[in-house]
Amino acid sequence: MGIYGKLKKGRNLGRTIADLKVGETGYSVPWAIDFDLDQNPYLDLGMSIHKTPGGTVQLPITRTGDGLEDFDIDIREVKDYEWHPSNRPFSGVVGVESSKIVRLKYEDTSELNKNDIN
Repeated sequence: MGIYGKLKKGRNLGRTIADLKVGETGYSVPWAIDFDLDQNPYLDLGMSIHKTPGGTVQLPITRTGDGLEDFDIDIREVKDYEWHPSNRPFSGVVGVESSKIVRLKYEDTSELNKNDIN
């Protein structure tokens, strides 16, 4: 007994956040990001990414450049989930490798968006 065929990302093997191309948007679970006590965001690049939202997959992530920290994430789209900042983001989470975690820049644009609506 064996496995026949070849795994190919995007066809029969799921993609991760790290696989997003520049300009591409995908959706992941809210726990793909975590925050430290100073509210600095961290992103787990090893989390699954999907083309459309659904169920717990509701966090839109857009790759904005080639750098490891070049992502835009809109947490306003996440419903019924609360983040709890910790002194060690992702500590104790099974399957998360420190090499896949990147610290992102944080910019609160809620006031900008609020003014755009009015």
